[in-house]
Amino acid sequence: MREDVRERLKKVRKVPRWVRILKTVYHEYGLKHVCLISILIIYQFIGAGVFYFCEAGFDESKEKIWNMKIAENRTRFVFDVIPLMFNNTDYLFFLTQEQTNEVSAKLHAEVHRYEKQLGIKYTDQKIKWDFWNAMLYAQTICTTIGYGHLYPSTVSGRVFTMIYAIFGIPLVLSILDDLEPEAQQIRIPSPEAQKPTQLPLC
Repeated sequence: MREDVRERLKKVRKVPRWVRILKTVYHEYGLKHVCLISILIIYQFIGAGVFYFCEAGFDESKEKIWNMKIAENRTRFVFDVIPLMFNNTDYLFFLTQEQTNEVSAKLHAEVHRYEKQLGIKYTDQKIKWDFWNAMLYAQTICTTIGYGHLYPSTVSGRVFTMIYAIFGIPLVLSILDDLEPEAQQIRIPSPEAQKPTQLPLC
């Protein structure tokens, strides 16, 4: 009876061969490091996708609003200048509505051309949220380096930044802790150690 129980326990406790091979590869051949780094890369791609989803649409809407305000200011400027130039009693010249529209269109085009020559663009005011900038932002959060020129403007982006940092920073620290023994084995010889030792002269 006891021998039967022992045989059953041996069968239950016997670890499959593929598990032993996987354990050996995982610990002795560096698969552990590959797994951790792969998890970090996947985590950063997921974070970049979420940041891009939260911020890209809002950034595009801000660009449209900015362009609309520029166009409104341009139109207001043209309509303010035309009366001063022509419909003023000092010049004794009055335009018809058709002439006013023609002059307005020409002034509008000239002001727009002048703005292009000045290089006034929305992209020059702020870094745009594309996927790779979102990836850069995700990396700077995990590594705690920080990148002050790119930051989320939406509430969802800011909340996700905090959640992402809570899990991302410990993940990077655990990878650094895991790679520390291998890094210590890589020793760069100092110049003093490379100098040949001189034998004392008799």
